[in-house]
Amino acid sequence: MLIKILVSFVLSMNWNVDHIPNSTTDENKIAWHENNQLVWDDYQGRPILHGRFNAESSLQISYRLGITKQNDDLKINLTVNCIFDKESSWVNPKNKTNMLLEHEQLHFDIAEVYARRLRKELSESKFTIKNYKSKSSDIFEANFKDYKKFQVIYDRETNHGLMQRQQEIWKTEINRLLKTSSGYKRD
Repeated sequence: MLIKILVSFVLSMNWNVDHIPNSTTDENKIAWHENNQLVWDDYQGRPILHGRFNAESSLQISYRLGITKQNDDLKINLTVNCIFDKESSWVNPKNKTNMLLEHEQLHFDIAEVYARRLRKELSESKFTIKNYKSKSSDIFEANFKDYKKFQVIYDRETNHGLMQRQQEIWKTEINRLLKTSSGYKRD
């Protein structure tokens, strides 16, 4: 399993929630939701048939942070998304197994855990007009670094989903992390 990770963030000075494009409306993208599970039909990218991995999930964690100054008060607007990109995700058709799909789903779930961590850290931070760009970028970069490390450890300890017992241990842990961060799931 190879995971393709895209990073994006947008910062603006005067931002209106009504003008933010909703990336989840794109039919080729799936926003993480606890009631949605990936299916093989979601993997629409061109497969690499002779590569080292059987599947690749293209996942995106992005955020938009805007600050509006009203008199002496700062109003913070924050959106964090966790997205699966169908067109960039692929599977070798000869290797479509339930075990591999469950492994890929957990990669998506890990991305959601880190989207929630980012949402929490950004929402709890004290921003000023002078520091919000650099401070939010630093928070994002630190979170993203931890996220990438976590994904690598997950693949290594499960041998990319081939070690069933380890896979079950990780599934329990990731579900625990989702549950304990439920206060920061997307509305």
